[in-house]
Amino acid sequence: MAIVETFVIEGDPEIPVMEFYETGELNGQFDNWIGPTANCVLAMCRAAGFARVELLARDRTNLLTACFRRWEAEPEAPGQEPPKLESATNAQDHGINFLSTRDNYLTCWFRTSAPRLSTDDLRCEIGGFGAPAVLLRDCEGGLWQANFRVPPGTPGGWNDVRLRLKTSRFGSALRIAVDLPPATDRLLLRGVCDAETSRPNQGGGI
Repeated sequence: MAIVETFVIEGDPEIPVMEFYETGELNGQFDNWIGPTANCVLAMCRAAGFARVELLARDRTNLLTACFRRWEAEPEAPGQEPPKLESATNAQDHGINFLSTRDNYLTCWFRTSAPRLSTDDLRCEIGGFGAPAVLLRDCEGGLWQANFRVPPGTPGGWNDVRLRLKTSRFGSALRIAVDLPPATDRLLLRGVCDAETSRPNQGGGI
């Protein structure tokens, strides 16, 4: 958990904005150049990789928030069955390998009987850390697609990916590999094709 205390300004609660103060324009303070709105502070904390952010206190010019890397505890009396996680792959290349040096996103395909969902209803966990959903798509027939940012600091090695709803427990896990070099004991050639026309088992001139 991290505690964030900052100076805030008044503004439209629906629009996250901030003001910029050059040099000492903010009461002569040379080390505080911005004044964000409250919801801008919360949005920036989530964008930094925190799974959830709670507003602890605020007055006219100050804001205190608690930022958590993990989700709240699973409900003791779940109202729904957990979603069935069918795949968890790299959103860019559809593999299971991820690099900690990159801003990685995970695509999950899952099934649930819930008739309606929003990104706020999802609780993805990667390597023990919470990952907020950044995209959600209803593919009909109970099949959904959701994308999550792999949390900063996810440990290297094999990591479990688990998914639940706000009102359910976690379902069964799948695994992804972080900072593990691909390895194989053999390669299987299934076919060749012409590089220009893509015709199978043919070659063309260069």
